[in-house]
Amino acid sequence: MARRKTVYVKWDSGGLEVRLSRGLITVVAANAALYFEPRSVLVEADYEEPVAISDEKRLYVYIGFRGKLEPLEAPRIDVVGRYVDELGELRLVDLEFNKYLTILTPGDFLYDFAVITPDKLFFQTNARRKVYFEKPAAFRIVAHLV
Repeated sequence: MARRKTVYVKWDSGGLEVRLSRGLITVVAANAALYFEPRSVLVEADYEEPVAISDEKRLYVYIGFRGKLEPLEAPRIDVVGRYVDELGELRLVDLEFNKYLTILTPGDFLYDFAVITPDKLFFQTNARRKVYFEKPAAFRIVAHLV
């Protein structure tokens, strides 16, 4: 049976729901959902045009949100700093001027980590990889890595 875990990360006056399972990490806000799979990232939110920038070693992908991520009314708060589990690792840094939720992905994912801020999503992979964007519906974009 597949193991799953749901934790709530402190985000403003509420929280973000993070569901961890083998092959899928889901982050849910009141106005967005982000799905991290080994070969793709799906964003369900009002997003801005994605930007992919590379240098000799890394490919950086940015997807901005048109509005800030709104917190859910969380039943509890499990993460205010660092959370480590065999299914993934979360690190929350909450500064006065911004907050950053870093998701360190398992080794079978094609990207090393993802960072979520109130107004954007960023993830990094090897520069030899290619990223293709699919827009299957309004308020939905998928970044496929090959």
